[in-house]
Amino acid sequence: LVNSMADGDVSASKKARVFFGNTEDQDKQRINDISLSKQQEGGPHSEISPAIAAGIKAGNINISDGATFDLSLASEARQQELLAEFERRKKVTLQSVLA
Repeated sequence: LVNSMADGDVSASKKARVFFGNTEDQDKQRINDISLSKQQEGGPHSEISPAIAAGIKAGNINISDGATFDLSLASEARQQELLAEFERRKKVTLQSVLA
């Protein structure tokens, strides 16, 4: 009995099954199944991947209707405000130095 354990013989019922292979095929099948079920549901995002649809549903991905916000106009206005503030401070500093 001691000899058989020393050799590494363990009964088949005590061995744990460990899978070290690639699960890519299983993942592809799972994704295809989810995609098919989404398309059958006819949801608004049925033509896109399940990961994107999940992100949209969770609120992490927002898809606009094409409306844009021009950042250059907003940044120009902010830049003008900052420049005016700088000039005001410069004048105050210059007046205090000259006085």
